[in-house]
Amino acid sequence: MCDVLVLDDSPSCELIADSLRHEGFEVAAAHTPAEAFDVLRHLPGARVLVTDLDLNPRPREIGGFAMAMEALRLYPSLRAVHISGNPEALGGVSSTPRERLLRKSLIPAELIGTVRDLLDETPSGRA
Repeated sequence: MCDVLVLDDSPSCELIADSLRHEGFEVAAAHTPAEAFDVLRHLPGARVLVTDLDLNPRPREIGGFAMAMEALRLYPSLRAVHISGNPEALGGVSSTPRERLLRKSLIPAELIGTVRDLLDETPSGRA
């Protein structure tokens, strides 16, 4: 079982995941898009993806935004929180009812509130 999947290639991945775990969420962490897709395939119930838009993808690997768009396409009940420390990265992303945009440095309460809001809007069960 996994409520939230955090995708970030920086040390903040574990900080974000720990903040969410502290609030009672079941959280999985991934450092690459490939790891994130593995989690989505193998852990039932992932409902929210928190992804860094500023991933430094390896050769032949997609970035955070492209990964999120593909995951949202493959898993229709999945929701996404896009995060970035780069204001220009957020400027090119539009928010939809299934997505939210947050800027790093995250205030834990802001992230937790955003994840709760998305979970309240998400049907129970597998993404």
